[in-house]
Amino acid sequence: MIKIGDMALKTIYLSPTHLESFINEISNDININPVEFKSGTYKITVTNPAPGGGVSGGSSFFVFNPYPRINDIFPKEILVGSEDTPIVLHGTGFIDSSVIKYSVSLKDDNAFVGLPTTFVDERGEAPKLKTIIPKTLLSAAKRLMIKVFNPEPAGGNSSNIYLDIINPRPVIKKMSPSSVPQGSPDTLITVEGAGFMPTSKVGFITATGSADLPVNFIDSNTLSVIVPAARFVTAGRLIVEIEN
Repeated sequence: MIKIGDMALKTIYLSPTHLESFINEISNDININPVEFKSGTYKITVTNPAPGGGVSGGSSFFVFNPYPRINDIFPKEILVGSEDTPIVLHGTGFIDSSVIKYSVSLKDDNAFVGLPTTFVDERGEAPKLKTIIPKTLLSAAKRLMIKVFNPEPAGGNSSNIYLDIINPRPVIKKMSPSSVPQGSPDTLITVEGAGFMPTSKVGFITATGSADLPVNFIDSNTLSVIVPAARFVTAGRLIVEIEN
C-alpha cells in the first residue's frame, strides 16, 4: 500500500517493481475522506503487510500552488458614490490562500494592494473568490486593475482584469418652476431627478445656441441653477440637459 504522509492511498499492483495510485483516491480501509493537498513536501512510503513486510524508505513528493487565472468578474462596473461593494471573481487555480489585489495605476504593475479575500468552494461549482471594494475607492470615476496572487511555492500573479468605476446616468424627473413669463429676471430653478453629482453640468439649449450654467449641488436627487434674465428676453422653449 502506498502512503503519502499518514494517508493510505488506493494502490494498484502492476509488478514487483511498479505500483500505481491516484492522489485523490484514499484507501477504503482508512476512515478518511478525499482531501485536497496543501502546498508543501510530503513523504511517500510503501507498506507491505505481515508476516514479514514492513515500511519502505521514504521519497519526497512536492505539491505546488497553481497559477491563478481570472475568467470573469462580477460586477464589471460600479457606480461612483456607491457604498462598500462585493465583487466575485471566476477562474481557475484559486486556493484558500489566494489574494485579490487592486491597483489604481494602469502603468505601475508594482502598485497593487491586497484586499481581504474569501475562497468559496461550493459543491458542484467551480471555486471562486470574493472581496469587498471599499467605498473609499468609489468616490470618483476611474478604472481599477484587478489580479489574483497565489503564494509560493510556485503560484504567482494572474493576468489583470478591469473593474470600472463609472459616473451614474443623470435623469431629470421634474423642474420647478417649469415655466416663467417672458422678460423675467434672473430665476432660481430647482431640478429633481436621480444620478446627480457635484460635478454635474446643467446646460440650457435654445434655437440660438447652448450654455452651461453654474450649478448648486444639493444631493444626488436635486440640483439648483440660476437662469439669467437674458434667457427670458424672447418667448420660446428652453431645453435643459444634465451631463455627468
